[in-house]
Amino acid sequence: MKRERNLIVEHHFNEWTELLKKHDNICFYCGVRMTKTPGIKQRTRDHMIPISKGGSDKIENIVPACRSCNSKKGKLTFDEFLEKIGKVKPIIKQYH
Repeated sequence: MKRERNLIVEHHFNEWTELLKKHDNICFYCGVRMTKTPGIKQRTRDHMIPISKGGSDKIENIVPACRSCNSKKGKLTFDEFLEKIGKVKPIIKQYH
């Protein structure tokens, strides 16, 4: 799945690092501790409402997600993804 690369970034790097600190570098969806190194635990920015569905790139629409969860979520919205996985993980309840 190719990602659109013409995206205009609407948040600053320091906002992203603050968000990572707030979430203690834990994936918003599955609760795994994320890493900087490539792999399924690599941290990524996930748009709760995908850009393709009208979401913005503002920090309010972004959560930290491991590569695995971000890949599984794809272009689903937050609610669609929760429906897909069939449950709300405890970590989501903590921050949402």
